[in-house]
Amino acid sequence: MNYSPTSNYGMSQYLSTHHDSKRNSSSKKSFIVQNPKKEFLSEAFVKKTIEDLETQVSTKVKTLRKSQYSQLASVIKQSQESTLNNQKQRRGKSASYGGQRPKYTVNYSGSLQEMTKNLVIYDQLCQIKKNEKDELVNLIKQQKLDIKHSKQNARSAIAVESDLFRESNKITKVIKRKNNDCFFFEKEISEITAQIPELRQGIEEYKALNEELKKRIDQEREVMEEEQALIPKLLSAIDEIQYQKDRLSTEIVKQQKLKERLNQDIIKLICESNSLFKRTEKNVMNKPQQFVQ
Repeated sequence: MNYSPTSNYGMSQYLSTHHDSKRNSSSKKSFIVQNPKKEFLSEAFVKKTIEDLETQVSTKVKTLRKSQYSQLASVIKQSQESTLNNQKQRRGKSASYGGQRPKYTVNYSGSLQEMTKNLVIYDQLCQIKKNEKDELVNLIKQQKLDIKHSKQNARSAIAVESDLFRESNKITKVIKRKNNDCFFFEKEISEITAQIPELRQGIEEYKALNEELKKRIDQEREVMEEEQALIPKLLSAIDEIQYQKDRLSTEIVKQQKLKERLNQDIIKLICESNSLFKRTEKNVMNKPQQFVQ
């Protein structure tokens, strides 16, 4: 006798639930992976989704365990009942057939393999749900980091905005100053435009003066050429004057020496005359009668 503890209805319901869960998990994966805009989900919504997934997984695992235990209990009960019935039949037949003992076999391998297969599938489902939970947790962490970066970017944007506001104020001031400068420049340009005729007249006068200066320069050049022609004569005259000067210097030295000698002679004569005068005076004082006679 062959026993199949898992009914077709329960198996079809399990397979449909498993395929639905796989389809839901694939759709959630596609939403998680293929969302290029990185839309920020609310943290409460993500937590509620994780709690719902955990509740679904735990409920399905409990239901699976309960159904497997009930199926195993029914198989054990059926095996016990079949054993009792076989024993009763064997006793009756042994009494009728004189002690012949028939062999009965019960096939539990198919049901156990099917149960093991179902458990493996449920374990895979639990792993898929766990992976989904991990992906959602990673998504929450990533969204927290994105929120943090967005806050930092907002603060930096505020700072940049204030800097831009200050720079715009500076630019406005510079533009205002440039406009004022342009106004004054236009005024100066109008004044210069009014002075252009007078400047033209001055330019004509400067041109006439320039022509006159050119003529005077030509005259001065001619005079300079004449003076340059006189330079050799002047140099020869200077040499002659230098020669005369040297000769006069020599004569002056000679005259100086002669003057010194004459001065010495004069001094000698004065000394001699003084001595002669003193001697004469002495003689006169001593012998006045001789000089009187």
